Amino acid sequence: MLHEEPAFMAAEKLTKARLVQILVTLLVLISAFLWRTFSHESVTLITCGMEKPCQFDIEGKRVTVSQLVSQDVPKFSIEPWDEQWSIDVNGSTEYQSGVLFFSPKAQNNIELKINHGITLKLRYLP
Repeated sequence: MLHEEPAFMAAEKLTKARLVQILVTLLVLISAFLWRTFSHESVTLITCGMEKPCQFDIEGKRVTVSQLVSQDVPKFSIEPWDEQWSIDVNGSTEYQSGVLFFSPKAQNNIELKINHGITLKLRYLP
């Protein structure tokens, strides 16, 4: 007679320690997934060549970025600008009645972060 072996391994008895280990691992994985899901910020990347004014939306408002004529110093304007919005730029900013003027320190790789959700890259045209 031929003796056939089973195609699968015999299951071990599930102990309390093994059950706790499985549940803790599952809890860690679910926690990591939920934390990453809720802490994730979607970032919008906008690149403007500045051959002409660039338009995009911030919180449902259409804004225009324009390069201003100046002597050897890059200067730009964003309008309309809401004072409640935030901007992070390596340079100086000035707000005047609904318009934000800014002069970045670098002439190349100009990058702004607006409201922590929009990254704006500009190319300065001398």
